[in-house]
Amino acid sequence: RDYMAKSAASTNGERCVDDHGTPVVLQGAVSHWPAIEKWRDGGYVVEKIGDRTVPIEVGETYVHDAWSQKLMAVRDFIDEYIDNVGEHSRDDSTKNVAYLAQHELFEQCPDLKRDIEEPMYCVLGTGSVCAVNAWFGPANTVSPAHT
Repeated sequence: RDYMAKSAASTNGERCVDDHGTPVVLQGAVSHWPAIEKWRDGGYVVEKIGDRTVPIEVGETYVHDAWSQKLMAVRDFIDEYIDNVGEHSRDDSTKNVAYLAQHELFEQCPDLKRDIEEPMYCVLGTGSVCAVNAWFGPANTVSPAHT
């Protein structure tokens, strides 16, 4: 794909980190995934896994004083934090910022895994993917860099 050629030029096609340990941003790397369109409709995700209980991270980031975690059914998470996100401003309170993070969602629902593709760059260096986790939240959700 084009994104690999563009990013490979900046990393010599071998790594996703440059010689100085600086992470590389891969733009457009997942734009072809069916999940990009299908998951925009909360009803699709609720139909697939609405009754599943998942861990939700609540607050700006895990280093923020108001950060916490809680278990919720996916349908409740989508109703409270995704569908109603426009009703709360980010200045109201960090309690209205929440996302599903680092969760093996695709183990719970293989149907959703068909909506993504494990990118080739995920196996660079090891030859196999060690984990496939999901991060899922409203537009403009920010999660600190993960290594």
